[in-house]
Amino acid sequence: REALRALRSDEGPPPDSLGTLVREARGPEEICFTDTDGDQIRFRAVGRKIQEFTNGRLVAALDGVGALRANLNTGHIIDCTGSFTVPPADRALVFSKLQEMCLAHG
Repeated sequence: REALRALRSDEGPPPDSLGTLVREARGPEEICFTDTDGDQIRFRAVGRKIQEFTNGRLVAALDGVGALRANLNTGHIIDCTGSFTVPPADRALVFSKLQEMCLAHG
């Protein structure tokens, strides 16, 4: 399973020693993880929009936190293109980073 990671688009500092997330004052600019179906999900901040990619293909440009509906207990996320589920081991971290990203960039 690919480790969850958040990296700045300008390649800023490297991931921490666990290979997971780099904390940034202005929020992460990219968040990647594998959902429960095995799809690679990536959210990338671009200006005031958040782009969503599935398996490397751009599927949506979201307008911040209001564009996602999420359930931390089930890991289920719904957006304008459909839904996916974050694996239990990654939920708290993914949801936290998505919230930071949406607040900082959305």
